[in-house]
Amino acid sequence: MQTHLERLRVQISECELIRDLATDPVKRATFDKLAAHFRVLAGELENAIAKCRLRYRTRLKATKTESCRPPQFAAFFYHDVSSSRVLPCDVLSSC
Repeated sequence: MQTHLERLRVQISECELIRDLATDPVKRATFDKLAAHFRVLAGELENAIAKCRLRYRTRLKATKTESCRPPQFAAFFYHDVSSSRVLPCDVLSSC
């Protein structure tokens, strides 16, 4: 997506250059509209990239916090105080 955004920015600058060098008013207006259209597309793509990054960061934070919770760890293991051993719950019938 970042590559497409960079390509759009290049197209914007090329359209603006052609618009500035054009002597024909119709050609000038055409490339001005084209550059404006590419700016809109680039803005929408920037927003999509930002949303994607936010979702990824949120998902990454949720994964980190969920995997570090002590209650989940405690649910899978039983500490046998009498023998000082930690046993998985599937070994014990009381879990």
